[in-house]
Amino acid sequence: MHLGNLCVDITLPVPSLPLPGRRREAAARALEEAGPAPAMEVGGSGNVLVMGSRLGLRSAGVGHFGAGDAAGVFMSRELAEEGVALRRLEAGASDSSDRTLECVVLVDPRRAHAFSSRYDRGPIPIFGEDFTFGPGTLEYIAGARSLSVNGMTFDELPPAAVFEVAAAARASGAEVMFDPGPRSPSFGGERRAELDGILRSATVLSLTEDELESISPDVAPEVAAHRLLERFGVKNNGGALEWVAVKQGPEGAFVAGDFGSVFQESYPIDLVDSVGCGDSFDAALLLGRMHHLGARATLRLACAAGAATAEGHGAGRNVGTPTRMRELVAQKYGSEEMAAVFGAVAA
Repeated sequence: MHLGNLCVDITLPVPSLPLPGRRREAAARALEEAGPAPAMEVGGSGNVLVMGSRLGLRSAGVGHFGAGDAAGVFMSRELAEEGVALRRLEAGASDSSDRTLECVVLVDPRRAHAFSSRYDRGPIPIFGEDFTFGPGTLEYIAGARSLSVNGMTFDELPPAAVFEVAAAARASGAEVMFDPGPRSPSFGGERRAELDGILRSATVLSLTEDELESISPDVAPEVAAHRLLERFGVKNNGGALEWVAVKQGPEGAFVAGDFGSVFQESYPIDLVDSVGCGDSFDAALLLGRMHHLGARATLRLACAAGAATAEGHGAGRNVGTPTRMRELVAQKYGSEEMAAVFGAVAA
């Protein structure tokens, strides 16, 4: 299950990525040039949900979307066709109360990307500090076998609500994963308390090497990962954190835990688009945790998910398939290892 960040992506090419302070302007210009009906794709947490469903998880998204706007109808239909369930959160009195979030994804010729949406205007949290979960919603989320939260969730919901549901999920024995995503610089600065709060319930932290640098500047990635484990791990005052997974792009990934560090090389592919790769990785990471595959097999599965997604344009329903993931693992490690890695994955 994923909390928050339900949105629709509009992916547009740009000659170069704008500076962070100019993204809204660049997105508006790109939208104008695209014409009246740019192509939409499921985005945000939808990437995790689609990949999770394809891997055999019972995927459900809990978040806000418009009751009848075009983007909401599109997202609901697309996710339903992938076997993903949705539960709507009321957005209160915010300007998003009747609108599905649309995110403009700007992609440059090198396939690097930047994001812009109306959430960038704030105020944060979008749903207001007085937001509370409706009847039965907290129990619905806490009853899942896993809960995924990303940095954008804190743009929508007040920290107290996120901490409450993460603690409830963990108390019921669920895996709880946090991925700070593009909001990492703020989690290393003025919003550090939000990171610390969610890590008290998270069993796994998943982030890129650049995002880890934002949180722990000027510290080697492996050292930074283990320092986080020392502070929030199960051996520290009953903490929950067991793994820190660091995504290293074309270099692969590693997982730090009480076993030390396990590294995984990337799979040789022709990169088409990196949008959604990290989300696909996260879905496979959760599956590996839930099925106790171990760090090495889980990393092979997660990196294959990211690589298979990188071979296509955009994310959403364009994320990779288990068939392609199997091919990547078999090509690199042989059919026997592929069978071992995919033992928990639906056919």
